Amino acid sequence: NQTLQSLDLSGAHFTAFDFKAICNSLMNNKSIKKLDFIRCNIGDIDSNCEELVRVIKINTSIKKISLYRNNINAEGMNNIAEGLK
Repeated sequence: NQTLQSLDLSGAHFTAFDFKAICNSLMNNKSIKKLDFIRCNIGDIDSNCEELVRVIKINTSIKKISLYRNNINAEGMNNIAEGLK
């Protein structure tokens, strides 16, 4: 969907496979501007942060990502921060 500008998946709990599939879709959607992943336990699976970094680097239309309460460790947050540069 190329008209989708905001995606709120707050409270969803993803497997690594699910989150990778979502991230793959987000890389191709250049209309999306805002993502809400509040309380999704993204940090529980190390590869999730890596997938999110891939999306951030490729899809520059994303301007806001909410990651509140995701158990993301310091390494994961550093990787995400590097992806935002």
